[in-house]
This record gives sequence, structure tokens and C-alpha cells, in this order.
Amino acid sequence: MYQEAISSKMPDGGLIVLEEPVVPQLPVSPNVPRNLILGPTLGLALALLLGLPVVWLLERLRPAKVAP
Repeated sequence: MYQEAISSKMPDGGLIVLEEPVVPQLPVSPNVPRNLILGPTLGLALALLLGLPVVWLLERLRPAKVAP
């Protein structure tokens, strides 16, 4: 049913509908406590994993200051 409508809009017919979509029985909502814990935790971990190597590399590449 939907395959014919979609295939007519696509010139090469490269899309195949495998099964019809199903409407969920229960509404889906975000898990607020989990998101409030994971957001800062993953943000800090990502900052440490990416930030510390960048700072280390920049310090290694900076020319040393020679005392007069």
C-alpha cells in the first residue's frame, strides 16, 4: 500500500517498506532523574578525555622560555 506511493516518488525505487509502523500502547516520556545524572557525568568525562590530552599537547608544543 505505502510502497507504491513511496516508489512512485523515488526515481530509482530504492526504498522498500518491510513492515507497517505500529503505534505504541503507552506514551513514551523522558527519564528525568537518569538524564540529570548522566548529562553532567558524561559531560565531565568527555571534557577530561578530550581536554586533558589537548592541554598536554599544547604544553609540549609551546617553546620553552629561556632565562636571560
